[in-house]
Amino acid sequence: MKIERYFTENGEGTIEFTPIAVDHARLIYRQLIERLSYLRKKIDAEQNLLDITPKENDDLKKDCLEKLFMFKTGLGDIENQFQSVKRWFDKNKLPYPESPEDQLKKDEQRIILEEWISRRRKKVGDGKILGKQKSKEIKKPKKKKTVKHSQRIIDRNREIRSRYHKLTETDHLKSKYAISKIAEEHRLSFDRIRDIIYKGNE
Repeated sequence: MKIERYFTENGEGTIEFTPIAVDHARLIYRQLIERLSYLRKKIDAEQNLLDITPKENDDLKKDCLEKLFMFKTGLGDIENQFQSVKRWFDKNKLPYPESPEDQLKKDEQRIILEEWISRRRKKVGDGKILGKQKSKEIKKPKKKKTVKHSQRIIDRNREIRSRYHKLTETDHLKSKYAISKIAEEHRLSFDRIRDIIYKGNE
């Protein structure tokens, strides 16, 4: 994002800042602080290099001076932008991001939000919960209805279980084969026969 696009120069030569919203202004404020810190470090590094450069090394000294000029010019531009952002916060009576006043405001907003949530929960009462969306009633699990089978089905199921035990009484490894065979005999699915045998459905 090019932060320069949100800055304009008025007729008096003063830089004015026009953000999209408060959150955007806070973002630009932090970006400018980072940029200022970066440029100041670069200036210090180039100045230190210039100080230890031998007098006879004209090329290195020239390179250092050119970089120092570039970084200091950039620092001046960013400082002007930063001052315009601070003026915008002052004009709108807003605390600077990360300042003690800003932290206090955040704490106050957090307390207000917590109190509001607490009141809402008390109003909702038992049986409901409060989320980010509308509160929803807690649904109790439905009890499964007992299925009553006819005597013919009960007898058939008993016959299936008895048949299965006879087929597998000598070798339990034949379980899958036995279920398949019984399913074929009764023209039922493999899963249905397995449920009758293992779940004991009457």
